[in-house]
Amino acid sequence: MLTLIILLWLRKVRNTGETNAAFLRHQFTKITRSILPLLLLFPLSTFSQTKNYTYQVIRNRDQIGYVTIIEKQDRQRRTIELKSQIKAKIVFTVSVATSEKTMLEDQRIVYAESRKKINGNDEVSKKLTSTTNGYQFINNRKPVQLDNTTIFNNTVSLFVTEPVHSMNVFADTFNKLLVLKKIGEHTYLLELPDGNRNTYHYENGICSEVKIEHKFFTARIVLDKITVE
Repeated sequence: MLTLIILLWLRKVRNTGETNAAFLRHQFTKITRSILPLLLLFPLSTFSQTKNYTYQVIRNRDQIGYVTIIEKQDRQRRTIELKSQIKAKIVFTVSVATSEKTMLEDQRIVYAESRKKINGNDEVSKKLTSTTNGYQFINNRKPVQLDNTTIFNNTVSLFVTEPVHSMNVFADTFNKLLVLKKIGEHTYLLELPDGNRNTYHYENGICSEVKIEHKFFTARIVLDKITVE
């Protein structure tokens, strides 16, 4: 926009007499000094984008739940909010609802929290907070210090970002960093300490499918749609 203003003024100056041209140059300088600071601030104040992701949870060709994710980019901070609702019958019917939030700055996780309800009851509450020398992890009000640690991925951020820079993933269920294994093109395996495993497949840097292999069942979390605001 500033370039266009300059070109228009220069064209007007060329078509004007010397006296008028000097006056126009003086006026242009005053206007530029007023507008330029606003133009420099404009991109910073408006750089904000929101993406909405919807996933279906499929088991035996039936949809048993959903996962919704809201990803907000605001300057250097990225916030990812995940909600899920899954209802399935294994031995008996189990309903699990989760609400999770992860915040990143310069690709590094600085804060994360999660809540899980099983069959409508408050079951688990966890929180991860960045500290001077690592992180503090709180599991149902019990604090654990994770020193000399930098976390770039967790099980929430894996949905919206392919882990090309770091293969370590923090899993709050186990309160530890786990290691991803690349097993194919844009495909990664996460083996869990309890013997279960998840396989993540990516398209254009976004997770398009998660295959869940549990001791008692298998399921898939499949990307349905993405919208941008």
